[in-house]
Amino acid sequence: MYKDELINCLKLDSIRMTELTFDDLNKAFNSIKNKQNETVNDDEIDAYHLKIESNALRILLKERVYSQDLRIVTGILKLVDDIERIGDHSEDLLWCTSKLTELEKHIKIDKLDILLNNVKDMTTLTLKAYLNEDISLAKELINSDDNIDKLYLDVLNQLEKIKEKDKMQNFIIYTTLIDKYLERVADHLVNINEWIIYIKNGEYKG
Repeated sequence: MYKDELINCLKLDSIRMTELTFDDLNKAFNSIKNKQNETVNDDEIDAYHLKIESNALRILLKERVYSQDLRIVTGILKLVDDIERIGDHSEDLLWCTSKLTELEKHIKIDKLDILLNNVKDMTTLTLKAYLNEDISLAKELINSDDNIDKLYLDVLNQLEKIKEKDKMQNFIIYTTLIDKYLERVADHLVNINEWIIYIKNGEYKG
């Protein structure tokens, strides 16, 4: 029973870490979309990451875990690595947005708006898949990554077509970084959905 309680606490901590991280990520999304200044504090997320790693390793070393329990513990260990990286990218996105001038913040890149909305939806649905252990939804989200990659390239193409590049260097540099960080967030969300499937049934696409 003690082992079951430890694993349940591990699950709850990973869910709380995910919720905190996605809250910060949504602040970054809002900062890009609504041209608002936002701040995030990654320290609490990092603290959860260390706590989960420590407790997971303690379970593996001190408890007899087999089959499903082993999948849950090792899967959570890997999943929270991707969660932690998303937390870092939230800070990266806010930093890039802060480097844009007020005028630059209102320059419209249509494909960037679409990419942002797609990654935002993917974030919401990934949390839903994790909370509900929804394998079908997780697989749908994994397959949606091809569209994210296409949008990422579309944004780069739009930036390439900007006239008077010498006067727009700051905008192009930081918008390119925003584009890249959004694509990286989506990659980590794909990884998380792969770990959701692994935790549930042992299938790992890799």
